[in-house]
Amino acid sequence: MNISLPAFHHAFYTLSLRKPEQPDSIIRIGEVQFGGGRFVAIVSTEAESRIEMEQDAAAISRSGAQIIAGHWKEQNEGIPFRKMSTLQRVANQYGLLTMLEVTAHEQLKICEEYADLIAIDIRLLRNQLLLRRLSSVKRPIILKRSHQDSYEDLLGAAEYLLSHGNPNIILCEGSMCPFENIQYNSLDIAAIPELRQLTHLPVIAYPVHCISNGNTLNSMTKACVAAGADGLLLELKSTAENNQASTYPTPTQALSTEEYAALMHDVRMLALVCGRRMSRMKN
Repeated sequence: MNISLPAFHHAFYTLSLRKPEQPDSIIRIGEVQFGGGRFVAIVSTEAESRIEMEQDAAAISRSGAQIIAGHWKEQNEGIPFRKMSTLQRVANQYGLLTMLEVTAHEQLKICEEYADLIAIDIRLLRNQLLLRRLSSVKRPIILKRSHQDSYEDLLGAAEYLLSHGNPNIILCEGSMCPFENIQYNSLDIAAIPELRQLTHLPVIAYPVHCISNGNTLNSMTKACVAAGADGLLLELKSTAENNQASTYPTPTQALSTEEYAALMHDVRMLALVCGRRMSRMKN
């Protein structure tokens, strides 16, 4: 079924919109598959040392997730090369792929070297310079939609990359502005099935920045699976956060390893009920 939105000029989105009877696109990275009835879990780690990375990677691998993600910390200019190299070695040790998130085009070279796929920061979907540089990157790209981006913005960025020769584009539903003061951000659950009908590209969800507490995160994560998401992007707490209780919730609701393991057990079961199974790499 195709959705016809009044504001959409279909002539501008010849590659990203789903044509009549067009099946879902399948993106394969090694043994991991986005789309086609498979479900992918990407888990971000804040670990700094190799020991902490190995602990997180072991937990991620045990859960059935397939990809470990790292972030570029701009305040530590000399660290990224060593950290990303270590992350790549640890990922290989535990049979995981690596994802790195970029916040500026200058970071793309190192990300191409150490990452199996690249995500752009949720605030940079409209950054034209970054999109131009991304068009020449030979890696699958994850585009995140934030509260300030429309469907047209998301699909427009995808269209640009598709038209410049990269067919491996994954869309990610991020956050929206709520009308309640109790929430920092919210998540547009309805966008997941809407986008899945509108485009043939895989659609994953990023509920972490939209939740005020762990109980809500569990519910919203499961809702993303039930809504038809092809995957999830979650975050693990750093060792320091695991070892101290926080009185006030932060805008990012990361999970302890125990909370993560329990949530992923439920996610695997729910994904099966919804007709999708975890796409796991062979060790």
